Amino acid sequence: MSDHQFVDRQEVSVNADGSIECGINRIEAWPSLRMTSGRDIACVHGIIWATPGDALWPFTERIPTQLLKVAKSIPGYSWQLLELVAAFPERGAVLLTECPALAVLIVRSKVSQKGDPAERYRDLLSLKWRHILSELGLPGSRRVLRILLKVPALHCQPIIIVRLAEAIKTRHPHVRLLSHLPKITSDTISLLRASPEKVNAHLLLASTASGYGQENITWCMDTVSWFYADENPGKPWPYGRLNASELARVQAMFLRRDCDGFEHSNVFPPPPVTGIPGQITALQNVASITTEADEQVNCAVSYIPDIVHGQCYLYSVSFMERATLVLRVNSTGCWTVDELRAQKNQDVSPATESFVHSWLASQAEKRSST
Repeated sequence: MSDHQFVDRQEVSVNADGSIECGINRIEAWPSLRMTSGRDIACVHGIIWATPGDALWPFTERIPTQLLKVAKSIPGYSWQLLELVAAFPERGAVLLTECPALAVLIVRSKVSQKGDPAERYRDLLSLKWRHILSELGLPGSRRVLRILLKVPALHCQPIIIVRLAEAIKTRHPHVRLLSHLPKITSDTISLLRASPEKVNAHLLLASTASGYGQENITWCMDTVSWFYADENPGKPWPYGRLNASELARVQAMFLRRDCDGFEHSNVFPPPPVTGIPGQITALQNVASITTEADEQVNCAVSYIPDIVHGQCYLYSVSFMERATLVLRVNSTGCWTVDELRAQKNQDVSPATESFVHSWLASQAEKRSST
């Protein structure tokens, strides 16, 4: 059931002043969006995704179309981004449409969580963008601002933007190249997770062609890295000067040689954590992994080597939305959430994230008590 369908089953009323009463919430009309203290996740999601004819549409249609479009492209933080703009509409609208990456960093920051969010948002938006960077703990330089301006809204998923900010803070050696690229995609940013000697300007430039939800160059790099390290532990990386096409040929060689037998044998270990029927399902063979990758438009198949070696495990999640969960074992032997993504590698809603973490914690308690 979608969020807006769920809301339509609640009592929703639109008041004369444009505000709405939805379940436990009263929300003032745009451009205020002030809300009663009890936040109903389904209600705010229903507002964002409402269409003509829905009970919430009279409220939603007041929000400027372009702002709503950008906010909807960043699930999980859509409502917070609209609240940011509502705090200072003139400056907030420009920020969200021209530099959505910086808008995401603001709503994700601890700075924005101090005191009244609307008041803090107004304080930040009254500053020049470079000064906002400094408030967020980033270098307030023109180069950093140019980098953030190059990230299109569709690639501004919070987990990706936080990863970019961390690379900037830690002065990753390849950050200096980012400001010279025509644009920066989630694939570009994901490449920064690799060891610097594995990434070069050719790969970074090739990553700018990756579309929404695609991390083709990173997937290629990760696949080659996994297989090479498995066969040559401790040896230096020999592919540091290859471009994307050359690295893809190396990847194809490894996959042909080492994965041909996977789909014909039961090589997966048993699931480390028991799922929930119909809601969290362990993917226990290559066929189920392949289906998940096709349905969710992600690179789930690239985890097969790690699954075989007992380092991670994948689960299909169906709770208010579809998502793919990756559990990874840490140095103490505990299984933790490594990745939790909706279709096309989008962020999941806070409700789904909370549900998965609560399930994993409850399973850990059960194991510790036996």
